[in-house]
Amino acid sequence: MLSIYLFFKFNTAAPLGQRSEKWIPWFEGAFIGLIGLVIMNFAIVIEQVRLDFRPLLLAITFKYIGRKASIIGLVIITLGRFTYGLYGTSIVNLAFAIYVIIS
Repeated sequence: MLSIYLFFKFNTAAPLGQRSEKWIPWFEGAFIGLIGLVIMNFAIVIEQVRLDFRPLLLAITFKYIGRKASIIGLVIITLGRFTYGLYGTSIVNLAFAIYVIIS
């Protein structure tokens, strides 16, 4: 997951997140969060392990949409993971999201 993020981070294209309207990143972040929840609901399950493409979604949005919208989407996806129950993976996901937001 980190290699996907670093690949897009060190590419030289400018993100779309540099706009003048203040509400657009909030709208985009909510949309990214909803897409992430849909991806999580339709994930492939192999031996009770959910395989999905949320890291790829977040890496692409960090690069092309912008940091603010991606962090909002990350928070929505992380909190949405708790709808499955309070499992160890949900808590690890929350800790990882906090780490990404801080870094």
